[in-house]
Amino acid sequence: MIFHTCCLRHKLFAFVMQLGLITPPVGMNCYVISGIARDIPLQVIFKGSAPFIIPLLIAIAICTAFPILTTWLPTAFYG
Repeated sequence: MIFHTCCLRHKLFAFVMQLGLITPPVGMNCYVISGIARDIPLQVIFKGSAPFIIPLLIAIAICTAFPILTTWLPTAFYG
């Protein structure tokens, strides 16, 4: 049972970190892209990352509401 809890916790952590890395005001990934593509304004980059916010929120909600969906594959491999 501890394995399942850790597995779920790590996946939720990855989803939440990704959400934090693409949304303002932190949006570190957007600032990195802005540094690479200097001719594209930062506001356009943040608008381009907006379509990924809703699917990430839905994935977080599904993993929280139905943890069995997150842990079935590790259970199949490790028993």
